[in-house]
Amino acid sequence: MKNIIPVNLVAYSKNTKIHFYNVYGSSGLSGIYNKYYKYRKYKRITIQAKKLDDILKGFGIKKVDLIKLDVERSEADVLKGSRRILKNSKNLKIVFEALDSYHLNKCKKILNEFGFKIDKIDYNMYIAHK
Repeated sequence: MKNIIPVNLVAYSKNTKIHFYNVYGSSGLSGIYNKYYKYRKYKRITIQAKKLDDILKGFGIKKVDLIKLDVERSEADVLKGSRRILKNSKNLKIVFEALDSYHLNKCKKILNEFGFKIDKIDYNMYIAHK
């Protein structure tokens, strides 16, 4: 495949240091919101996070066709840090996970602001498109 750049960075709503909670025995439960982990063993890691807009700018990327988000309840945080790309990409498709209606509505609010329509494609997977 062409034009795919894997990077070892955390995308977030702003450029800051954040705490990541690595849940032992369940990588799917790991993430930045520790309220979900009070009954599980985890290791807290402090990491640098950047807005997706700034990550893309750092690589000189101005046009994006597809974004795939599966970031354990942090999808809206990543979208908040993607405002430039959401505004400027005419044919952008975003595939994202929303585990419940609260997180889905957070994503919808941001995506609707930029004219995206959202369709459900599976149990908790959605696609946003203009």
